[in-house]
Amino acid sequence: MKSKKQAPFLVKFAILTLITSFVWISFDVYRAFTEKPAPSVSAEILAPVDPHLDAALLDKLTNRVYFEGGQ
Repeated sequence: MKSKKQAPFLVKFAILTLITSFVWISFDVYRAFTEKPAPSVSAEILAPVDPHLDAALLDKLTNRVYFEGGQ
């Protein structure tokens, strides 16, 4: 009895690579359609912060009066 000749390794590898590519592309397309867009942020929030500390403002913070919840 003769046995079937098996496909060469490169043919199997090519078929598996093709299947993997199609699955990968399908998942990327699905993700592109289901992904929520990035939220838009106003320019005021994105503006750079002044790196210099205001000493007068820091002094005002230490002089504040704090009240407890029962007062």
